[in-house]
Amino acid sequence: MEQFWTTAKAKNINGEAQIHAKVDGKKVIISEATIRRYLKFEDKGGVDCLSIEVIFEQLPLM
Repeated sequence: MEQFWTTAKAKNINGEAQIHAKVDGKKVIISEATIRRYLKFEDKGGVDCLSIEVIFEQLPLM
């Protein structure tokens, strides 16, 4: 992790913010799309509000 942060640089490529770094000698590029894909963030517009019912329905899954 320390190696990542010591080599990390923020870049803007074609209007997209990216983080470029090296990990174990390999170049790593992280973008918002990468984070959404691998962390499964499908809510591009965000979540405005969840009802109490939805929260309690999903609670057992946590």
